[in-house]
Amino acid sequence: MIADALAGLNPIGTFPIYQLDQGQPFDLLAPYNLLGAIGYALWLVAYVLVIRKGFKDKTYAIPLIPICLNFTWEFMDSWVLPDEVPFWKWVDRAWFILDVLILYQLFRFGRKEQRIPEIKRLYYPIVCVALLLAFWGQYTFVTTFHDTLGFIAAFIINLVMSIIFPFFYFARRDLHGLSWGAAWCKLFGTGLASIQCVFLFPKIHPLSPVAYSPLSPDSFFYFLFITIFLFDCVYVGLLWRARRRAKEGAGPPDPTASAA
Repeated sequence: MIADALAGLNPIGTFPIYQLDQGQPFDLLAPYNLLGAIGYALWLVAYVLVIRKGFKDKTYAIPLIPICLNFTWEFMDSWVLPDEVPFWKWVDRAWFILDVLILYQLFRFGRKEQRIPEIKRLYYPIVCVALLLAFWGQYTFVTTFHDTLGFIAAFIINLVMSIIFPFFYFARRDLHGLSWGAAWCKLFGTGLASIQCVFLFPKIHPLSPVAYSPLSPDSFFYFLFITIFLFDCVYVGLLWRARRRAKEGAGPPDPTASAA
């Protein structure tokens, strides 16, 4: 098994195996965990929509750096430091399988999308180095900050993705490779996962006091939750504008046109 072969890479141990009985932090029927499960399902739908859009438009539908970060996070949480909460472990692995297809699209279609000659010429080495650095960074992040459940890294990656998506839109100026449905699924999926964390962290704090504390008003997590939400709203708004222009028969705005 891959997990057995990689088990020796974990220098900090894992959480104890949680009971999923009623009243336990990871009771799947607890309202906050149900919200989280819906959020994870929305992310699965987002991945499917992204993959569908990528193959339809023969491109990649998530920016390069977030793909590398996301893929290595899911590889870590699926196989290297697998989640000991059974439901989450299998969600991570489902995400990973879909992310393999997203990474394939990045390799298959990504080079032709590059407009900077140097990046186009060195495209494949750049992607490979980005993947290696993403894995190294996330592994050392977990070992340093004891983020054994991957929450901190996941929301930081989510923020990186949310910030880059509007620029991804501006680089393409139309709906080429951009999924309206996936944007909504990301917004609501991350929002529900954020609500889950607010209620979950106080319950698991005694088990991991370093990484997961009850969220005070000045918590870094609230910065992540709110900033991700704001940038996701901006991205949805940009896609809404692009869809409206497409329905009206207008092309994408000309970036060289002067403002009147």
